[in-house]
Amino acid sequence: MSTPRVTLLFGLVLAIPPLITGCSSGAPSDPDGSGAASTGSGGAAAVGSGGALILATGGGLVIDDVGSGGTGSGGMPTMIIRELPAGFTAAEGALAGTDADQLRGGFQLIGALADVTNTETTACANVLRVLVRDFTTFSHPDFGGLKPPADATGMVAAALGTDRKPVRTELLPEVAVQFEDWYANVDAINVPYVVDLWLEPDLEQFVFDSSRFFPLDSVTTDDDKQEDADDALRNFGFTTELHTSFEYQGGETFTFRGDDDVFVFVNAALVVDLGGVHGPVEGSVAIDDLGLTPGAVYDLDLFQAERNPFGSNFRLETTLDFTECGVILPDDVVK
Repeated sequence: MSTPRVTLLFGLVLAIPPLITGCSSGAPSDPDGSGAASTGSGGAAAVGSGGALILATGGGLVIDDVGSGGTGSGGMPTMIIRELPAGFTAAEGALAGTDADQLRGGFQLIGALADVTNTETTACANVLRVLVRDFTTFSHPDFGGLKPPADATGMVAAALGTDRKPVRTELLPEVAVQFEDWYANVDAINVPYVVDLWLEPDLEQFVFDSSRFFPLDSVTTDDDKQEDADDALRNFGFTTELHTSFEYQGGETFTFRGDDDVFVFVNAALVVDLGGVHGPVEGSVAIDDLGLTPGAVYDLDLFQAERNPFGSNFRLETTLDFTECGVILPDDVVK
């Protein structure tokens, strides 16, 4: 981690359409692959390009592409982005290319949150905005090294906090001793950055799949990096935070595989709990099992932590119809 020095990418604006908030996307229908294996922090095994887009000054993506999709509020269609958007980096995998056919999606580092003057998103289909906080890996007690047990299920409460943040339980105190720092902006502890994730259409779902997920490599020097599975220097020690919503239609699924900790909440209830420093682990939820009302809109909140070299796997796959494209909570905006 280092002092923020990222150039903002708002200069890529091609046009600014009327602001709309919906992003009902419908189901993707592109034919292509699946995911499989790679290497994680504590173990092993887990698991692309040029479309047109408009980047609004407030952040978020408005699609200017050919395809079918839903309609955002105000009647403007929100198309599915079927190819890697300009300015995005394709999901990375093993240097030898052994998992190249399994990689999906891409990301764009927008900039340090302190430099993003407007964090509102506009219409989208399959691009989600996340907050990624950069920690100095071996300077924080929760980052760097194994924190047994690897299976730390139960370290967060079953109900999301009223601030839309996970609540630490008293279980397994040695696994995370300063959990309050993970998803908060804390001076001299972490630096928050805004990142957009492109979920690639893959058959009937959207997928982001990277076995070398390092979205903040460019914000620090080699002196603050550690070697990954390919002996390349990488910026480990970060957390990812996503807040979005979806309209429940019936039959949807949501799956995440990664390392290290992952917590997913739907309607403020914990539905995926992959706490602990470990290799790639998968958790999945059938949305039909949650007792939701068809046609109603529900929040989805995801929290991830990459705490230990030498792997960083991040696979998100879903058939959800997002109505928000990832929001930065008001309390997280740097005043």
